[in-house]
Amino acid sequence: MLIIEYAPNGFSEKFGPKLTRPDQLRCAWSDIVWAGLTVGRRNLRHVIRPDTYAYFEIVYRSTLLYTNLQAADYRPGLWGPLDTHIIQSPAFQELGSPEKSAISYFLSLTLTKLFVEKLLATPWLLHLDTYTQSLAQLPSPSPDLVGLGKNGKWLVAEAKGRSNWLSRRTLRRLKSRSQAFIAGQKPALLVGLASYFTAQNKILKAYLEDPPANTGSENPNLALTPKAYLITYYTLLFDLLQADYGGPPVFETYQDRTFRLKAIPEADLHIGLDEQIFQRLAGGDFSLERFMASRLRAPHIEATEQITVGSDGVYVSLGERWSPTRMHLSPPERVG
Repeated sequence: MLIIEYAPNGFSEKFGPKLTRPDQLRCAWSDIVWAGLTVGRRNLRHVIRPDTYAYFEIVYRSTLLYTNLQAADYRPGLWGPLDTHIIQSPAFQELGSPEKSAISYFLSLTLTKLFVEKLLATPWLLHLDTYTQSLAQLPSPSPDLVGLGKNGKWLVAEAKGRSNWLSRRTLRRLKSRSQAFIAGQKPALLVGLASYFTAQNKILKAYLEDPPANTGSENPNLALTPKAYLITYYTLLFDLLQADYGGPPVFETYQDRTFRLKAIPEADLHIGLDEQIFQRLAGGDFSLERFMASRLRAPHIEATEQITVGSDGVYVSLGERWSPTRMHLSPPERVG
């Protein structure tokens, strides 16, 4: 398993030791890919055919992770077992500053999605730019991300990504956003996450902040509803699974649950959705109450080295190209 070291700050004791002192998040490559493929962000499906767009968006996001990250083993002390960390690949290190900045921001979105799922029971996370087509006007300032927890409560999040060390300026920017309201309600939590790489070994780490609300500015109000939010969250995957492009879906039974999957050979992965969720979305009578109840009843599935099933019901299975052995190599050496 991979280790991502993180330092939390400002969280109350009610969140427990995982968010009140430095710790490690253990995850698999399939967790990283799941987070990167499911964090909702602005897309071009209103410009490009949705079926074609969805397929190549999955290829694009997974390729960003595959080519720019790799694994490396380090011993935390003078003795003891080796820990496997995520580091920059040589391909990432050769990029120019603008490309590094764009990829670092995508990594911050990916880690925010992973951390709020693992530590805050918030499976659904969307970038607010997703709503530029449906909201008449985004209030300013607005948070980067809006999350919905399994308890039905809202979370807002800021994400910052850096290709090198974490600066004080970045930390100040995590604290600077105002407290957004969602449908007139104060969210249960405001989270800031900064992902960065250490100066010496280029190890990926994270800093989490529960910043105080900025009372010096007017709080923006986001006119979102849980039902519309969830339908938007699953749009990319629903487009992919119902499209003819890329071949028909396949069905997989995994730990007593049936998943509708699409093979993405260019990325050497399968991605899909719990069939019960797909049918609810396809039925046209999506009931928020029944959906949330079904998610609470769904048993938790522990990730393996190659398979992750998120609490959102999204299934990701990685092929041999993503094996732990190959991910220790630079991207050109993984072929074969």
